Amino acid sequence: MNDLFNWLFDLHQSAEIVDTKAAQSETRGRVTDLDDERRDLERRYERLRLVTIAMWALLKEHSGLTESDLRKYVNQVDLIDGKLDGKLSRNKGVIECQKCDRRILKSALVCVYCGHANSGGDSFHGT
Repeated sequence: MNDLFNWLFDLHQSAEIVDTKAAQSETRGRVTDLDDERRDLERRYERLRLVTIAMWALLKEHSGLTESDLRKYVNQVDLIDGKLDGKLSRNKGVIECQKCDRRILKSALVCVYCGHANSGGDSFHGT
């Protein structure tokens, strides 16, 4: 009788091990996917940062604008959602592009990701 209980317990434990290994494999796959997404976001962030710095240098050089002017405009854009908090609320001032479904400013004339014309936005939103 004891052998039967041991055999059943071993069978149960084997099934648990198989289930755990499957869950581990699935989790490893999700972690790999998330890591790939993180790397892509880092790459996009660095590219955006580089382009932003280059655009600001070019604009400063050709327009006479100052760092103070930039801070003023950044604050104005930040206030589009009604809060001076260093970000735009996802609910106000931002919509999803009708073509690629990414978030863009309501005031954007075209989607910065796919170039689709933004017909749902208001060019004077927040002014």
